[in-house]
Amino acid sequence: YESNENEIKITNKLSELVMKGKCDCFPILYYGYECNDKHVMISELAWGDLSVYIRKYLLEGSFDYKLSILINILIKIVKSIKIMQEHNIIHNDLSIGNVLVKEDPTDRPLKAVFLIHDFGRAKESSDENIKVNMKLDILYFISTLWYYLFQNKQEDMTGELDKINDYIDTVGVDDLDKIIIYLEEMKSSIGVRASYGRKKSK
Repeated sequence: YESNENEIKITNKLSELVMKGKCDCFPILYYGYECNDKHVMISELAWGDLSVYIRKYLLEGSFDYKLSILINILIKIVKSIKIMQEHNIIHNDLSIGNVLVKEDPTDRPLKAVFLIHDFGRAKESSDENIKVNMKLDILYFISTLWYYLFQNKQEDMTGELDKINDYIDTVGVDDLDKIIIYLEEMKSSIGVRASYGRKKSK
């Protein structure tokens, strides 16, 4: 698709991390070139964006099942943002529409790999403000996820996102690890409830 020189440069930088086996959360860039005064980029294909995945997996099922899927999605996204932070890259437009989904039956429990793409507004910066922008990337992503779930009458999940959002507001801009730990603890509590429920039903 039509791109710009900066997007090709940043996508290529992140694509190299994937090809070196250091992560799997960005699309592989196959070609980036200039054609008729336009920059064109060809990258890895996926079967849809995150909204397609949500419609397939997150609109039905028990509260704990849906919350488990939601938390696992957020963990992957925050870890991806942390990788970008380590390489001084700010996305600046991280919505659910800019997260592609590639099916992966070996991945548990999501059965998918999420690829952050569309770096048209992204920039590289070693400035201290990068940390502030990273936090804003997370909050903006959550807001687009919240709105999509609200549109699909998933008030139980938007309520959980409100709690997560409130926690993130209290965390320092350089504490992405704290956010990941918080989400991992939420994930563990779901497993404890599920285990208790199975024992109680016997």
